[in-house]
Amino acid sequence: MKKLVFIFLFVISLCSAAAGDEIQNKKTLILNSEKIAALTDHHLPLLKTLTLKKSEHNPVTAIPQFDAPNLKRLSLTDSQITTIFLLNNFPNLEEVSLCNGRIDNIPHLNLPHLEYLVLSGNQISTIPSDLPPGLSMLCLIGNLITDIANLNNLTQLRTLHLCRNKIDDIPAALKLTSLEWVDLSENQIGSVDLHKMLEQFPELTYINLDKNPLDPDKVDELKEIAAEKRPGLKIIANDIGEQYRDGISIKGYPQALKPSNPST
Repeated sequence: MKKLVFIFLFVISLCSAAAGDEIQNKKTLILNSEKIAALTDHHLPLLKTLTLKKSEHNPVTAIPQFDAPNLKRLSLTDSQITTIFLLNNFPNLEEVSLCNGRIDNIPHLNLPHLEYLVLSGNQISTIPSDLPPGLSMLCLIGNLITDIANLNNLTQLRTLHLCRNKIDDIPAALKLTSLEWVDLSENQIGSVDLHKMLEQFPELTYINLDKNPLDPDKVDELKEIAAEKRPGLKIIANDIGEQYRDGISIKGYPQALKPSNPST
């Protein structure tokens, strides 16, 4: 009997080792929440893309802890994660998408290579002043943000998604010299100084202000000023339609954040 038990345990250990070796050789992993535990304490030197998918009865509650020095892309939707501090365990991250969760703040992220940060559908009310300065795209759709003044350090930011928040003003001191595309629709912005905004955002070619409490006459005035001062600037306000959808498709999320079939 003891011999049979020994053989059984030996076989189990061999299977576990084989599974660990298989994970270690992957460059891309797509896992549901039941399998996330398999990552814990593993060394995954080849892993570059990790997508975590929710399970109906077992939601993801924390970012898994494992060693992946070359991880560049992390994606997770519909989780119960409340904090993202553990992202700092992956210093080479370039793209992060953590949507529809319970994240209520953005901690200090020591991620010098981060270019794309998507935290839509969470409970974030404040934008910190120390976001990674290399960000070129920031997406905070559907949060609780009221103030965007702390974006000033993002000198490389080109695309900014802030629709469905509680923003009521574009701060006069805000200056984003690389910003080309911004969505501020479905906020509480009541007035816009376009002359000032053209100075603040010298590269701006698209701004969506739809579904804000703007005076329709002022919207017409904004468009007249844009036609005169910056003919290439597209302003969307009170006329959402094909132009808006085209803008989303052109300036939407990076394709790498939506991996298809996993490959090795």
